Amino acid sequence: MRVLKAERPEQAIVFVRTKIGVDRLARRLGDAGVRVKALHGDMSQGQRDGVMIAFKGGRERLLIATDVAARGLDITGVSHVVNYDIPNSPDIYVHRIGRTGRAGESGRAVTIITPKQRRELEAIERHAKTEIEPWSANGKPRRQRDPDRETRRPRHTKPHPRDGVPYAKLILAAGRQQGIEPADVVSAVVDNTHLENDDVRNVKVLERFAFVEVPADRAAQVAESVSGKSVRGVELRMEVTKKS
Repeated sequence: MRVLKAERPEQAIVFVRTKIGVDRLARRLGDAGVRVKALHGDMSQGQRDGVMIAFKGGRERLLIATDVAARGLDITGVSHVVNYDIPNSPDIYVHRIGRTGRAGESGRAVTIITPKQRRELEAIERHAKTEIEPWSANGKPRRQRDPDRETRRPRHTKPHPRDGVPYAKLILAAGRQQGIEPADVVSAVVDNTHLENDDVRNVKVLERFAFVEVPADRAAQVAESVSGKSVRGVELRMEVTKKS
């Protein structure tokens, strides 16, 4: 609410990691009197088309969406992207913020983080070769911390909750040739297992394969849960890679 009131976007896409999270945030903003539309994979095709047409036509100003559902939204009027949930890989971050500032227009991207997500933010900065400035309502760097969620660049890092836990690499028998992107891999894991965003690391999509790392003690379960599911009309097959 603070970000939206201060930024006053002409049109904004607010990215949330899960379908449940999209509905929850849309409901809370709606209860606060903010008109928003939700967009995620559990909606019917007709519902999704209706939302996208209204947003592209400028009749809706705020869209709360998952990465997969927002795919294909190529709109020149999006003035802001808000990462309510920090993306789990730098590639997804770059893809998200690319939705604003199109056709020579300026755009702004705001990322909200919790204190434990500072390391993820630093990884994004290194990947994008940029420094993400702290956000404040008046446009000047904010020096005091918000105990719940913050939008400032971290100066110090805390141990990641999974530090010290062994990770295993899984291979997915689908890649760019099938239209698969990093966000698809993340969603396939998170939506079909009990893992959280912070548990999924190092997503890499190649031409015909994709790789992802998850906690080693859950790797076999993840491979079994994701195999057989479909993304973009492609039936997925995932295996744990063998150590050399």
